[in-house]
Amino acid sequence: MPTILLAEDDAALRAGLEFDLWEEGYRILSAGNGRDAVMFLEQAVDLALLDVNLPGMDGFTLCMEIKKEKNILVIFLTCRDLEEDELRGFDCGADDYVTKPFPCCF
Repeated sequence: MPTILLAEDDAALRAGLEFDLWEEGYRILSAGNGRDAVMFLEQAVDLALLDVNLPGMDGFTLCMEIKKEKNILVIFLTCRDLEEDELRGFDCGADDYVTKPFPCCF
């Protein structure tokens, strides 16, 4: 079963994404902050969905940690919609950058 690391500080959005992804057959490792998300990197992860605005460690730093340690696809799901933020996301190794709000149906 493919595993997704979900790092999102908004508990309601995180719960909705967890449910939708679980319904589609994914195993979800869920974290409300960057530091907790790093601990999940000891497990096999196929994809990381990251918010930029994470407490403890922002998504940009988390993305760099992920890319330094593993070859995992990273997609930012964030409200930070400035072009400079998007470019920074790609500079840290993100594979895609999606701004909120986005449709939550898979």
